[in-house]
Amino acid sequence: MVSWSNISNGGRGKLKVDVRDGMSAMSVLLAGIAIIGAIAAVGFGMRAIDEAKGAVADASAEKVKISLSEFVINPKVVEAP
Repeated sequence: MVSWSNISNGGRGKLKVDVRDGMSAMSVLLAGIAIIGAIAAVGFGMRAIDEAKGAVADASAEKVKISLSEFVINPKVVEAP
């Protein structure tokens, strides 16, 4: 239990040990939550890759010819279909 005598003696005694133990437990808990979050993120990423395998871009679209010289790109405005 925290008392004024523990606080007023400069942190010497039980208060310092209790705070250190609490901070250690909090950091271990936070690290565990971060690991669980990372595992969930990897799972969502794998699921997205699996679902995207069926989607293929349409390769039959028209290709736009663009020429590049030293100072000019032609045509100036490219219209995408």
